[in-house]
Amino acid sequence: MIVKEKLDQIFEKLKVDSSLETFSNRKLLQKLTYLVEISGIDLGFRFSWYIHGPYDKKLTSVLYQDGTDETNRVVNDIFQNEDVILKKLRDFLGSDIKSSRNLELI
Repeated sequence: MIVKEKLDQIFEKLKVDSSLETFSNRKLLQKLTYLVEISGIDLGFRFSWYIHGPYDKKLTSVLYQDGTDETNRVVNDIFQNEDVILKKLRDFLGSDIKSSRNLELI
């Protein structure tokens, strides 16, 4: 599965808006992907610290589907314990899952 399709699937399971229309939502997707990765679903992104916390330039390329090699990278269709991991993450974050500011603090 192409990494963007997998991300869309994960965002859908987490019940978050994956639009890129606002800075707040773009920041939310960066922080949420970071939390997904450290929870055990390795999508191959490597985050570093930036102005608003964890950030990966390649994730931005994927989200915008800018045509770089990264956008065509293939990842697993399903990860071991994926649904359990995502449910635990969703439960842990609660209503904070929809707040880019709160995710940045977390």
